[in-house]
Amino acid sequence: MTVAIEVWREYRQSRDEKLKQELVLAYLPLVKYYAGRLAVKFPPFISLEDLESYGVFGLLEAVEKYNPDLGTSFKAYAYSRIRGAIIDEIRKLNWLPRTMWQKLQ
Repeated sequence: MTVAIEVWREYRQSRDEKLKQELVLAYLPLVKYYAGRLAVKFPPFISLEDLESYGVFGLLEAVEKYNPDLGTSFKAYAYSRIRGAIIDEIRKLNWLPRTMWQKLQ
């Protein structure tokens, strides 16, 4: 799953769609892993497939905005983007205010 830094730098310079697809496919298992970890915390009516689809949006955003020159690993950067995208979508679906949701849990 490790993708060479050269591929990241080449993608940053060219923004080639083929390279982007290669990067997304290489890191797609991260979405499945993170969605599975978050699924435990959510009610059972929210399916794992939905969480994974929300996570893909976060992965796409992470691939577009990642800068390997800053020194952080992509996994660490993508984790926050994927997790944030999943949580944002769940919040959009929930009509309860966050304080009420916290009281229920």
